[in-house]
Amino acid sequence: MPQLDTSSFASQIFWLVVTFSFLYMIMVRNVLPNMTNVLQNRQDKISNNLESADNLKDEATQMEEEYRSFMEKTRGKSGEITAAANAEMNKISENKHKELDGVLFKKGLEAEERIAKARKKVIGEISSVSSELSVAIVKKLADLKISNKKAQEAVKNLLK
Repeated sequence: MPQLDTSSFASQIFWLVVTFSFLYMIMVRNVLPNMTNVLQNRQDKISNNLESADNLKDEATQMEEEYRSFMEKTRGKSGEITAAANAEMNKISENKHKELDGVLFKKGLEAEERIAKARKKVIGEISSVSSELSVAIVKKLADLKISNKKAQEAVKNLLK
C-alpha cells in the first residue's frame, strides 16, 4: 500500500495540509458566513417573536384589566338602574294603591248608601206587610177587628 510507504509521508503530509487549507479557506469564505447569517437571522427572528409575545401578553393583561373594570362599572350602573327602576315602580305602585283605595272607598260609601236605601225600603215593606199580617192574625185568632193604622203604629214601635 503506497499510503503506508514511509518515503512518501512528507509529500502526503504536504498535500494533506494544502488540501485541508484549501477546504478550510472555502469553508471560511463561503460556507461559514452563510451559516453565520442563517444562525443570526434565526436568532433575530426568535428574539423578535419573544418580544412580540411579551408585547401581546402585556396587551392581553391590559385588555383583561380594562374588561374587568368595565364589567365592574357596568355592574354598578346596572345596580343603580335597577334600584332606580325599583324606586320608580314602588312610587307608581303606591300611587295606584292610593287611587284604588280612593275608588274602593267611594264604591264602599255608594254601596252603604244603596244598602241603607234598600234597608229603608225593606223595612217599609216589612212594616206594611207586618201590619196587614197582624190584622189578619188578630182577626183569625181573637176574632177582633183592628184598624190598619193602629197595626202600623204597633209594628213601627216594635221595629224601633
